[in-house]
Amino acid sequence: MSNCEFQGISYKNSHHMHAAIAETWLCAGGLNNRADMIEMLSDATDESFADEAIYGWGLAEANDEGEPIMPAFDRADLIKAFADLRGDFDARFPDHDA
Repeated sequence: MSNCEFQGISYKNSHHMHAAIAETWLCAGGLNNRADMIEMLSDATDESFADEAIYGWGLAEANDEGEPIMPAFDRADLIKAFADLRGDFDARFPDHDA
């Protein structure tokens, strides 16, 4: 696994990887529709989203040698990625019915 890999996809840098994690968590890999995501954003903080993703997907876990499974992962960067996603929501998930 490369330093900036998530779900088998290598990213150019940590910023792009964390953005992909946040987007995938919020949309549940495409299962949540736009209304679901808007409701989730109104009910949760960026910190709680990050913690749910960290524990739900084991993002901060280590391998048998004690090395992080995702070396480029950082909780603060994931919180920022959720904040960025929240601020840029309409551009990243446009309302095609409007």
